Amino acid sequence: MSRRQLAACFEEAPPEQQREWREAIARHHQQLAVWAENCPENFRALERLVFAERARLDGRSEEATRAYEEAIRVARENGATQYLGLAFGLHASALAAQMLKGQLTLKSKGPGQGAVATLELPLTSAGAP
Repeated sequence: MSRRQLAACFEEAPPEQQREWREAIARHHQQLAVWAENCPENFRALERLVFAERARLDGRSEEATRAYEEAIRVARENGATQYLGLAFGLHASALAAQMLKGQLTLKSKGPGQGAVATLELPLTSAGAP
């Protein structure tokens, strides 16, 4: 299972599984950081995406926002379109959730099954503060 798929399954996992996955994602992020130092044109955008997801899962929305923006910038500079679209989508969804007091969840059934992002926003009645 890829680290992005682990992040997508994270919200529904029991606490012990979440702890194990946090550790796996952290190890993967450390390796990506080393690779990004040595070959930023190939790995920096992905490293920033994984960092952003770690920050989002930890509730550090400002750090996540900055990392998504860095991922977008680096992906654009290096022509990494596969990460550019992903970074734009996750960043926009995370910002919407933050600004509108909603919640962004990612779910996956497992490797090769893709992932579904759900943005939940609170409903307010007309004229409510």
